[in-house]
Amino acid sequence: MERLDYSTDDQVFSYDKPKSVNHIVLQLQEARIGDKDRLQVIKESLNSGKELTESDKQYLHEKSSELKNAIDYLSKVEWTVDFIEKLQKERHGQSFTLETIKKLLEKEKSRLKIDKKFLEKASYQIKGAVHHQRELQWTASLIAQLKEAKIGDIKKLEQIKNSLQKGEIITENDQQYLKDKASYLTQILDCKKKVSWSINMIKKMQEAEIEYSRRLDAIRIKVEEGSYVSKEEINYANTRYEKLQKIMENQNKIEWTVNAIKNLQEHGIGDSDKLNTIKRLFEEERPIEQNDVNYLKTQYDLLQQNLKYKNMIQFSLDTIKKLHEHEIGNSERLSSIRKTIEEKRPVSETEINYLKEKYEQLLTIKKSREVFHNNEDGQTQEGDSNHISNDINTAILELKKSETRM
Repeated sequence: MERLDYSTDDQVFSYDKPKSVNHIVLQLQEARIGDKDRLQVIKESLNSGKELTESDKQYLHEKSSELKNAIDYLSKVEWTVDFIEKLQKERHGQSFTLETIKKLLEKEKSRLKIDKKFLEKASYQIKGAVHHQRELQWTASLIAQLKEAKIGDIKKLEQIKNSLQKGEIITENDQQYLKDKASYLTQILDCKKKVSWSINMIKKMQEAEIEYSRRLDAIRIKVEEGSYVSKEEINYANTRYEKLQKIMENQNKIEWTVNAIKNLQEHGIGDSDKLNTIKRLFEEERPIEQNDVNYLKTQYDLLQQNLKYKNMIQFSLDTIKKLHEHEIGNSERLSSIRKTIEEKRPVSETEINYLKEKYEQLLTIKKSREVFHNNEDGQTQEGDSNHISNDINTAILELKKSETRM
């Protein structure tokens, strides 16, 4: 078995290096240490660029510790066996008691004269060197993947690669640059995986829809020919109908909302960029934040209110136009009232009462000629003179407020 370091020291065992961790998983699988199914799931997660859960990290720490202890123990056993075989060979197959072997081992230990602290320090330095080499290999591999995926500045990546090959220290800015690009690469790979999965699912759904259509068409033919339709076929048709109804209802809501957003933008109500973002989320059938939903409702209520006030003002202007056409009232005075309304200035109570009085005269004339109809001009308020007196100034004031907010 290949001898590797499995220390859980942060300087050696780092989950930011997928290839290093993946190698440890392979070693655990080879040594049959740990649950093989769980190790396989962890391996697949690493291969797909996913970050391990805290539970999986802890599990790997524990199992890599077990593996290290097993390897250490095996090494001691192998060394002891080799030592005894060497003794037997040197002393022509002579047998030894345990006490004799113990004394010989103590003598061998003394002969080597290796300081324990020095040995630990040397071991730590070797681990650091191995870790550094793995980091270099991982970074070089990352740069190659970034270049292949056309992520990042090629010249900058080449410069970092050359620095690594020369053994130069990578600056913090370059380290952060690689970290950012590695994160983006992971997102791209994850996106690619999800897109491929989605395309496959769409194909399967299309195939399923073709089958649904075939079955429904067969039922339709039976109904048209007066053939027997089973209860199962009736239930199937009802189920498909209800499901499609829900899909259409949802689609209609999306279309209605998108059109409402377009109306808001056409009337200059709300933040155009924010509305575009919300519209795109609806079109792509992505989740909408409650704050955005509330914002949309508020802006739509404002639109409805503005349209109501605009209709009120338009009603008064149309009334003045009809009074001119029928030569009712003072033309100059009516023109002055119209100008006041168009400039969104308050209309005096005297002028409102005058307009109301002339409008009532217009209604009387129309009725006498039997040409008046409630829906003649599509104005649902026609015939209500109080509409002029009570709401015209309110409409003017609220529209001016709305224009100020926009």
